[in-house]
Order: sequence, then C-alpha cells, then structure tokens
Amino acid sequence: MTLSAIVVVALLAAAGCKAPRAEDESERAPTRMDERGRIALSAKDRKAVDLQTTVAAQGVLTTRRVRYGKVVARPQEDSLLVAPVVGRLTSPPVSLGAQVKAADLLAVLEPLVDTASRASIEAQRRELLGQVEGARAQIVAKKSELDRVSALVAARLATEADQARAQAELTTEQARFESLERAASELGRLTGGRLELRAPVPGVVATLLTDTGALVQQGTVLVRVVRSGPRWVDLAVPPGDPVGSGYQVRGIPDAVPAQLLSRGTVVQPDGTRRDRLEAGPEAAASLPPGATLPVDVLHEATGILVPAEAVLRRGKDKLVFVEVEAGRFEARTIGVAERDDATVLVSSGIKAGEHVVTRGAGALLGELGAGRQDEKPEGAE
Repeated sequence: MTLSAIVVVALLAAAGCKAPRAEDESERAPTRMDERGRIALSAKDRKAVDLQTTVAAQGVLTTRRVRYGKVVARPQEDSLLVAPVVGRLTSPPVSLGAQVKAADLLAVLEPLVDTASRASIEAQRRELLGQVEGARAQIVAKKSELDRVSALVAARLATEADQARAQAELTTEQARFESLERAASELGRLTGGRLELRAPVPGVVATLLTDTGALVQQGTVLVRVVRSGPRWVDLAVPPGDPVGSGYQVRGIPDAVPAQLLSRGTVVQPDGTRRDRLEAGPEAAASLPPGATLPVDVLHEATGILVPAEAVLRRGKDKLVFVEVEAGRFEARTIGVAERDDATVLVSSGIKAGEHVVTRGAGALLGELGAGRQDEKPEGAE
C-alpha cells in the first residue's frame, strides 16, 4: 500500500467513514511526486503516517567480531614441581586453577624405598648434616671478618673493594648453607615414609596430576604453577582480518582487556594467522594457561552515523530518505561501511547534518512506485 493509500485510509477512519475498495484508492490517490522526483507531504500527511526524522551525524562506530584464542603463560612464569623419587601419589590437596602461595602444600608422595636404599639415604643425610654445621660455623667467621673490614674501611685502612669482597664471601656461604639444609631436609623426608611437595612460587595451578594411588616415576611433572603476572593469548584470525582497535578476552569468570603485542605473519595449517595479545597481571586468575577462550575483537570506524531503521533495502541497493526541504523527501542510495544492531555507518550518499527519515520510511518507499514485498528496513535483517 502506498503512502497515498495509507493517508486516505487514515483520514477516512478519522472521519468515521468506511474504507473504499482497493481500486478506488488507487483512482483517488493523488500523486505526491514533484517534477524533481521528490515526495511532498503536507503536515496532515506527515501526521497520518507518524513520520519522524533524525540528524545524520559524524561519529565513531565500534563493532565487534568474536574470535578464539589460547591462553599462554610466558616462559619465565612457569614453575614445575616434579617427583624427586619413585613413589605413589596420594589425593592432591589443591585443585586445578587454584591460587596458591609459596610453600603451600601441592602434592603428597609416598616414596617406594627399599631397606638398602633407605640406609644409604640416611647415611647421605647424616653427612649433609655435618656439612650444614660446618657451613654455619663459616657464616659466623665470615660475619666477623666483614665487621673487621668494615671498621678498617671506616678508618681508611682498607678499601671499599675489600669490604665488597668480604660481603660476597659471606653471601656465598649463606647460600651454600641454605642449599645444604634443604638437601638434608629432603633426604630426611624420603626416609620418613611421606614426602610433602610444596609450591616453589606463588601463582595459579595450571597442570595437576590427580590420579590418586598412581605410581609415578622420578622426574614426572606433578604440578605446574604459573606465577601471577601478564598472560599471553594467541588469537586465531583469518589472514585478511585487520588488527583490532581493542580486545576483550572472555575469561573465567570475568572479561578482561588485552592489547596487541604482535601481528601474525605466517598462515597456520588451519588457514588462520596467530596474533599475540597480552592481558595485564590483574587478569591472571581469569585466564588459566592452556584454556581456549572467546575474544571480542573491536574495530572503530569513523563516518556518518544513522539509525538502522532509517536504512531500507530495494533490490541490491540500500537507501535512505532525506528531508531536503520542509515537507519534501528525496530517496538517496547509500554505501554502508559498517553496522551493528542499532546503527549504520554510511560511507557515501548523505552528509552530516542532513535529516533522514527514521519512522515512516517504508511508506515513502511505497510512494516511489517501486516497492516490493521483500523490501524492509535494514535494521530488521
């Protein structure tokens, strides 16, 4: 039904009259096209179809595409906890994805040590304990030496290099003492029937062996802890995709922002390239390493913005109606650069500041005499 028919029906209904037959409508409907092909509406016509307009404005449209990326821990953030001996794994006290602090209990191993091995380990432990006592005595002596050299430096009888050398010797001996003490403690636990393995660093449990009662060999990775810190996300995108103006990784449970570190230059066997993103350290808990997560890739484009309901489809063309003068409307074919559910970014056909029809545009399209049943507002697609 054309705009003329709509107006006739509206006016007759308002007057309390019955609508005439369809053939009478077409006979009585006056043309509203002027000599320049524009549609002229009176104030009464405009009110009958509830026609409304808005101003096309210059602006920025942000669109998003969903891609998928795999969370990767940076190499320096990985810390592995391995089985020091052959043993049987008991029920793990932590769960995958748990936040742990340094020295938290991560796994318990029951060493499988025969009698001869146990005696040998105990002998090694006693020898280490003797070395620990010797190292402790050396630390006392080197502290005294450092104090003596410091006093000489204050009296200008020794140089600062002498003081630094004495400090370095003390530091080295302290590190040797701590290493011997840890080794003796580990050997003691091996002979105690229960080996408790603790977190070497704070972070997130990214890998966890949970086969309770399983026999594990020496060197088997039991737990992988990833330090709290930035996370990498390797994003799979089609080779021709432009880089985004922003990225949002849908983490577990919260979405976190990320920034582009590098654009992939090689096409992978699956036909995509890998763009590497980095999320800040505050996102560590939401991005477990190894997880594949959806990523919103944001793209910003600048141009003329109009509401989606203003854009109509006629055949292969897209058009809008522009109020070029008061009460006169002109159909314009436009180019569409980008769009989302509510807004269309127009690349050609109209200028900023022009008034486009948002409500009643379908009736104007019928008035052109070229309406088709499949023509509908672009926003309804």
